[in-house]
Amino acid sequence: MKKTVLNHLTLLLLILMGFSHTYAQDHTRMRFDEMWKIVEENNILLKNAENQLLRSQKLKGTSWDLGMTKFQYADGDINAPLRDHYYSFEQELGNIFEMSATHKYWKKQNELSGQMVNQTRKMLWKVLAEQYYSWIWQRNKQILIQQWIDLFVKAVEYSNLQFLTGETSMLSKTIIETRLYELRTEFQHTEFQLSAIEKEIDKLLNSEEKILPAEDSLYKLNMIVFRDSLDAIIQSHPEIGISKVMYGLSEKNLGIVKSGLGPNVSVGYLNQQIEQIKDLRSYWVELSIPLWFAPQRSRIQAAKIDLEMAGNQLNYTQMKVRKEIEKLFDHIELYGHKLDFYNEKALPNAKLITVNATSMYQSGEIGYLEFVQNMSESIRIQEEYIDFLKDYNLLVINLNSYYINE
Repeated sequence: MKKTVLNHLTLLLLILMGFSHTYAQDHTRMRFDEMWKIVEENNILLKNAENQLLRSQKLKGTSWDLGMTKFQYADGDINAPLRDHYYSFEQELGNIFEMSATHKYWKKQNELSGQMVNQTRKMLWKVLAEQYYSWIWQRNKQILIQQWIDLFVKAVEYSNLQFLTGETSMLSKTIIETRLYELRTEFQHTEFQLSAIEKEIDKLLNSEEKILPAEDSLYKLNMIVFRDSLDAIIQSHPEIGISKVMYGLSEKNLGIVKSGLGPNVSVGYLNQQIEQIKDLRSYWVELSIPLWFAPQRSRIQAAKIDLEMAGNQLNYTQMKVRKEIEKLFDHIELYGHKLDFYNEKALPNAKLITVNATSMYQSGEIGYLEFVQNMSESIRIQEEYIDFLKDYNLLVINLNSYYINE
């Protein structure tokens, strides 16, 4: 019923005056879901976020770095009576504990890169939805302004005639002319806004093809999440996801720093021949242990402070996001009540004003200027409604974006 009332009004306006904003024939019209598929395929920000995830996955392979392999070969000693022939290998194994901790750190880093991809997707979905439905809103707003202009063009002609016959004053004539100028300026502003939105859509799609929204009717968007699922929304919020991963990274970093107290390990093999004595072999394992612990202990204490700070940031982010989403629900509820009022009372009244004013003007009961005043009131009500509807839809888009792609 609510959508039908607005559609009838929009249809009435289109019949009365048509739509003035024209577009080149090479523009393609697409629905939102079709545009979103192009964004997923073409957008540079999303591609870079996905490449960053791939890069992070590759870097995880650097965790188990065994270091350099040392090979040594010798044959004889200068000024020695005996011939000493040998070769040896030595392999650095490094700090096994540190490499294990680093591997865990990179796994968490991969999780962070995945969260950044998720955040980028949600951000792009939100921006595209805002631009898409703002374009439709501007287009509907332009319809109303153009109808207003058409009324005032005739009103100016009528007031000029009355001024010449002495039926109206210069002040009344000037007021009507000024209002027409204001409306034309406002119309030009909507032209500028439509062009700016189209450029933003082009940037998001990263496509050479000119693409515009397929829809013209402005309607109330549906919420995909509700207040009773507040906890689930919070857990899906990108800021929460990133804060959790950052806390995990601080934990893994603490593990890396603690592992610095462990030994560095190397192994070796020697095969030696002295004159006719062959196959003199030896094997060894070498441990390098830090005896001076003070610097590493200081690093551990600093890493613990980093972990505490990350925990504090996570708690703060959870509290902040909860308050923001609760506030968002409150605003959606408030604007929903305003829209209910317009659908139940104001819009039917605006339609009634239009019908009655038209009938009375055609029957000669009122003059043209009074007809313009009545029609202006009807248009003002409709304009207020689509402005509230636009604000409501932007709030719903903001809320839905937290849960998109889940």
